Order: sequence, then structure tokens, then C-alpha cells
Amino acid sequence: MKVFLLYSLFLLPLCHVSAMNSYMEQNSAEDYALVEPDTLYIEKEETDFEIIYRLCFYKHDKRYVVFELKTTDCSSIDFVQSYKRNGVRRFDCFAVYDNVADGNRFLFFDYESWITYITPTCFSGFYPICSSVNFSNMEVLLENEGSKLKLSDDTLCVASEVSYLPFSRTYRMIKAKFVPYLHIEKEMEQHTCTPSTNSWIKGWGAEIGQEDLSGLFAGLTLTGIWGEGCGRIDIRLEEAHKTGRGTYTVKGASRIRLSVIRLFRGTIRIDSILGGLGLKDECINMDGFVYGRYVFREYGADSLKTYYCGHFRQAYRNNEQRVEKGRNDITELRMNLSEYTGHRQAADGRKEVCSWADAFIPGAPKDFCVINDAGEWVITPKYRKEGWDNLYDAYFNDSLTDDEVRKARLAEEGEWWPEATDIPFFMNCND
Repeated sequence: MKVFLLYSLFLLPLCHVSAMNSYMEQNSAEDYALVEPDTLYIEKEETDFEIIYRLCFYKHDKRYVVFELKTTDCSSIDFVQSYKRNGVRRFDCFAVYDNVADGNRFLFFDYESWITYITPTCFSGFYPICSSVNFSNMEVLLENEGSKLKLSDDTLCVASEVSYLPFSRTYRMIKAKFVPYLHIEKEMEQHTCTPSTNSWIKGWGAEIGQEDLSGLFAGLTLTGIWGEGCGRIDIRLEEAHKTGRGTYTVKGASRIRLSVIRLFRGTIRIDSILGGLGLKDECINMDGFVYGRYVFREYGADSLKTYYCGHFRQAYRNNEQRVEKGRNDITELRMNLSEYTGHRQAADGRKEVCSWADAFIPGAPKDFCVINDAGEWVITPKYRKEGWDNLYDAYFNDSLTDDEVRKARLAEEGEWWPEATDIPFFMNCND
């Protein structure tokens, strides 16, 4: 009886995992290890400094690599499902796990066209229903891993410009876009602190990716939130320097609750470029978005080990053969041209959600602010004590004197980051 009980306890977790993924027709590890001719398989190579994953196949006795991931942060590539119709293998699905975001991009290899596709969006807590994959429309349905809970039947449509979607219990299903993947040779100058080094840039964005885009990441002042209490954080990206194809070193400063200012330096890496938007008129000028990931580490005292990491998107425009930041001259038209989402990990190991932008802050709760008649967002009283009081006083508090308003606006509009220009560009991870 004791042996039976122990055996049952051992099986229960396995049954739970199997039930949670029952909508996927998974191949067993043993079956997948026996590589069929002309089908994808995963190669894994470990070095002293990184792990390299490759998706490969053999055709006519020649080995082809269709996707490669180099990682130093426990990211990985995992097989999800081989989808067959009428006994014929139609496509394979893989999860490209991003440890920084704790989520997956999903890669599909179409055996009919021999084209590889990938979701630009990184999903946390959602997994594809492979029978819904539509290569004509380049879209797939994803199901919430908590779908057995009491969720609404709402379906969220996610466009390709969304870089990250965190776990949410709001939606049971998601319709997501995927795009063709174009492999780029990785003869890049690597930085010791560079985030996971996978890179995909769509064909018509590859030419832009070759240019020096450091101007997109310099001279940015953004406002955001961190932690469950939505504490205020201001970010200044002061300078950027190109160190390799798609890789940039940046330096800047953070300001927490208008009082604590700390310098940082770090790395930005471009993953993809979406163009063809062509939003241009007298006040708005943008051609597309650049997507990627970042790691910013605080610089200074040895005891400070706080860093920021995650994903970003930055609007760009072509201006007389130069690539510049996208422009929106209508302040009241709240439109995110610069957007960063991710985490802030403090020196004591606490990891908290952190995001910032030039307009609406991504990930902010619904009750975080209200929009007034002028299109301005006003922080609700619930969150003002988290460092937002001064913003309210500077522009919306009618009870203050002119001197008090002037002082509040100086804190909002003045340059609080001058020391950021003095720190050196290059670093190692022990700084």
C-alpha cells in the first residue's frame, strides 16, 4: 500500500502537466530524437561563456541552419508540436524562451513553402493552438495557460508591433500575428553584458538595421512606473554608441520619486524592424518601429547592483537618407513613440515590473489615471503618494500659488541628469 501511495503521488504532478497541455498534440522526446529526413531538429552547443541553440535540418545530405540562439541567461529553444494533416507533416512549432521576460516567442517552420515564421511579440503564460495556424493571414490563436479558471471569453488581437505581453487572466484567447524570419549572420561585436543574442530583422528592414541608429536612443527623457504600487521612475537616455551590427552601448540616469538619482550604462540590441507604416502629416512623421531588448546597470558604488532589463520599441522616420526618431508634434495626441517594458531588479534581489514611455505608460492599472478634456492623463489620488504628487501640482492643482507651481514645473521640466554625460561608455559586468 505504501508503495502504491508513493507511486500515485509521483504521478499526480505529471498528470497535471499533461492535462494543462492537453490541447497540444505533443511528440514524445524519444520520437523526436529520431530525426526524420528533411525535418527540423535542435542542436545544442555549450561553451565556457554561452549556450548556442540551432534549429537545423538535412536536405540532400547538406545541413541547413534556419534559426540560431546564443544565450548566457538560461534562454532556450524548446520543441512544442509537429502538426500533421492527413498524415502529412505540415509544420513544426518551437518556443524561443526569453528568460529576461519569462516568456516565449513562437517559431513556425512551414514544410510546404520552407519558410520560417516567428511572432514579434513575446508571450508570458500563453501557448499556441497549432490547429489554428493560418500562413495566409500569418496569424495564430494562443490560449491562456490559466484557461481552466473562470475567465471571460474575450479575445485580444495582438498586432505585430506589440513587443511583449505579460501574463494576464483577463483574456482566454489571443489572436497573434507572426512574420517571416530572415536569418542574419552574427558576425557582430559582442558585449560581455549583452542580453540574449538572438536576432531577426525582416527583409525590408535589414538595410535600416545596417545603419548607425544611435540617434534613436539618445536624448530621450521618459516617465514610468515600477513595482506593484506604481512608484514613479524617470529615465534619461543621454548618449548612445554603436558597438556592432544592431548593438549599442548607452549611458543615462534614473530618478526615483523625484529624489533618488542614479547613473547607469548598458546595452541595447535590435531584434527586428517593422516599416511601411507611413504615418505622415503636418504633425506626425514616422515610418515604423525598431524592436529589441535592453540591459541597464547602475554605475557607481560597488554596493549598487540594481539593473533594468526587458524589451523596447522605438518609432523611427527616414529623413533625407538619415534615420531619426519618429515625431509627434501634437502633445495632446498621446501616442507612444518610445516604449520600454521589463523588470527592475534591486541590489537585494527583489524583482519588480518596470516600464516607461513618452506618453501612456505600458502596463499601468486601469485606475492609474484619468484622461481630461484636453487629452492629458491625470494621476488618480490613489497613486499620487508614490512620487506623482509633484506632477499633479505642476499642471493640475488649482489651489497652489504661482511660485509653488513654478517650483513644481522646474522639477518636472528641468535637467536633472547632468552627471550622466561624465560616466564612461564601456564597462564590464562587475562594475
